[in-house]
Amino acid sequence: MTGLVDAQYYSLDHNISIDFSQSVDGIGFFSSYSTINMPDPLGNLQGVAGQDLSGMVAKHHAHGSGKIEGNSRIIAYSYYNETDLIPVQDGVELGDDVNITSIPSVSIQEDTSMAYSPLSVGIGRGYYARHPVRYVSLPEDRTCVKNLDTGSILHNEIKYAKSFRKTLEAHADYINLANTTMKLDETINEGMVRIGALQLEELPSIRDFEWWNGDWVTVPSIKKSKPQIEMDETYLGSFHLEKSMILSAWANEEDDDDYYEWLPCCCQGIKDLTGFDPQDTIEKIFD
Repeated sequence: MTGLVDAQYYSLDHNISIDFSQSVDGIGFFSSYSTINMPDPLGNLQGVAGQDLSGMVAKHHAHGSGKIEGNSRIIAYSYYNETDLIPVQDGVELGDDVNITSIPSVSIQEDTSMAYSPLSVGIGRGYYARHPVRYVSLPEDRTCVKNLDTGSILHNEIKYAKSFRKTLEAHADYINLANTTMKLDETINEGMVRIGALQLEELPSIRDFEWWNGDWVTVPSIKKSKPQIEMDETYLGSFHLEKSMILSAWANEEDDDDYYEWLPCCCQGIKDLTGFDPQDTIEKIFD
């Protein structure tokens, strides 16, 4: 039938979710380490995707000997859905119907108290049963959350404390805005606390090019950028601390340069041509 409109349908689903909770109460030596990395296939605010370039990351590391009471939970989610419905008529595409969704997020919650005390533990029935292993490890607790989509990092670290009590919530996501948050309330006795925040000034950009194998190719440039926001605090002694840190960012997707990058005359767009007059318009050039 002449004029019949057909539809070409394409769909891709990708889902990762984590919900981990635990409760610990006891006396002895412990060591724990957790790293959660939720990818963002759509990339960071510069459009670059990949390991250590986009997504959300949460890390927690703790160890020590003595009495510990702790409750913690990690919730992470990464959903990517690409639906492309292209209507065609008589074999000719009429347009694009694109529905792309990416919702990466990670949250970490902690409610922990610990008091240091040396500990001797006999192991097995042989030599170490007669010669107990002695643990004299001062408590250490570190939490870090990263929003790689914006280059945001928030961290909290407790070291060398005789005792501490800590409640902390940290979160990173990119739904409507790219958010990175950390709220903490902690009390330490004869120890050290470090609290920091970092917002990078520049992210890897899709407009970085290299000459490779006889052609210009797009590559992510991982640069040691200057910090746009930086905070680093150190407390040594006995303190009670309350902190609330929120970093938010967004990008305007209406970038005029994107409309010129299809031109074959240059790899970085018509505006980068030698002799290009900013007063010129595309209509003036091609008409």
